Amino acid sequence: MSAMFDRVAVLGVGLLGGSMGLALRFRRLARHVVGCSRTPANLREAMRCRAIDSFTTDPLGAVGDADLVVLAAPVSTIISLGRRVAPALKPGALVTDVGSTKATIVRELDAALAGRARFVGGHPMAGSDRTSIRYARGDLYYKAAYFITPSEKTDPAAADRLRALVVELGARPCVVAPDAHDRLVAAVSHVPHVVASGIAALVRELCGDDADLALSIAAGGFADTTRVAGSDPGLWTQIALENRDEVLRSIETLGRRLDGLRSSIERGDEVAVRRFFAEGREVRQAFVTRSPLPKRRSRPVVAIDGPAGAGKSTVSRAVAKALGFTYIDTGAMYRAVALLAQRAGLDLQQHDEITTLANSAALSFRLGAAGGSRICANGEDLEDAIRTPGISRLASPVSAIAGVRQALVAAQRAMGADGGVVMEGRDIQTVVFPDAEVKVFLTASDQVRARRRQLELRERGTEQSLEDTLREMRERDQRDSTRAVAPLAQAVDAVLVDTDTMTRDEVIAEIVRIARERMGTP
Repeated sequence: MSAMFDRVAVLGVGLLGGSMGLALRFRRLARHVVGCSRTPANLREAMRCRAIDSFTTDPLGAVGDADLVVLAAPVSTIISLGRRVAPALKPGALVTDVGSTKATIVRELDAALAGRARFVGGHPMAGSDRTSIRYARGDLYYKAAYFITPSEKTDPAAADRLRALVVELGARPCVVAPDAHDRLVAAVSHVPHVVASGIAALVRELCGDDADLALSIAAGGFADTTRVAGSDPGLWTQIALENRDEVLRSIETLGRRLDGLRSSIERGDEVAVRRFFAEGREVRQAFVTRSPLPKRRSRPVVAIDGPAGAGKSTVSRAVAKALGFTYIDTGAMYRAVALLAQRAGLDLQQHDEITTLANSAALSFRLGAAGGSRICANGEDLEDAIRTPGISRLASPVSAIAGVRQALVAAQRAMGADGGVVMEGRDIQTVVFPDAEVKVFLTASDQVRARRRQLELRERGTEQSLEDTLREMRERDQRDSTRAVAPLAQAVDAVLVDTDTMTRDEVIAEIVRIARERMGTP
């Protein structure tokens, strides 16, 4: 598919802008993405995580040749930024924003950009209490509602073009008028933040000297209700003031409901009190039923994919140890099935028989004497037997058998269902756990990977020339990346870690850093 845009300028490379850049680049929707920010450190980080192709601190220079301009600045500065770049915009360019209020922004930028470019207001209902570029994700907008807010002055063709982009991002376009947008988000986003902050602060006011004790005994209800209170106070001050009328109307409505509850409790009116809670429960259940959001695991899944010889096994094992997680080597599972098929004298074309083996193998991992995990089938330790060049050659075609993959993917999902695992392979982040909280694609050049593989074989007592190792590796790369079933590919939201010039310890430290940042732990 050809790119939708030749050049895109993202003004503001925080969470939303960075995630937009990642999605545009990995989905090949833009040939070049230029980032712009006042902070060079943010731009360098955006380059490091591949959210942008180039950067500048000059917004006028950024937009000059851009077909699409995304205003991803704080909501209080979107209008002034749009006015500032207006003279430099390419005639006919599409300009949009990601601001969480719309009526004022749309009105002002419709006027400021008239005759220069085509403005269409936008607002993805996606985000986090962490707004740094370091938390940007290529799938942030995936399945999220994405508001498109045309006015009577909006070019219909421009609105259609933005809608097409939203669909390509994997989001759900929701076209409404700017005023309707502000009313809706006040109810489901802005006021919930107000309430969360109020409840959090209430602990200190009500409990006084015992506030620390109260917080130490608080459980899931308090944590869930106040999660968004951890957001940037400056950001939410801007939002509350920008959407003043709708926020005040929602607060007033909530106040009336709380006054009604207080009166019902004072009267001892059990029916009215029950009705209050029942209405809330009904709406909550409707949200849970209709929401496309993935269910949260108690602990995250760390998915590490990459080609053979990239160092996945060694690194993943060490990362799991550093995080206190369980390490699962999915490649060992396919090797085990290949070994069982070889023992049974099965030909690689006997897909049904090999699939039956995969379903009946009862694969599991146990802790070895040296501390590493060892693959077992039906209780038999196969770890040493599967680490030979012959089994390596068999494992790739066996893994391409649809029935085998179906059986082992189900087993892998069961192993990682509750999270707390580091799972490595070739399709973990794209097939097994596409909703993994942490995704890393580990790679290196062919020559580096071949030398590592040769050393690994030598340590296991097998001598093989570098030329043969390199040839086998390239053949396996070709099979794995072009097979019809679950080909090797980097997930759109995975962090790429090229290990050519990194030591093993540096790679481990980098992945642990990425995982802890995504987990929100130091």
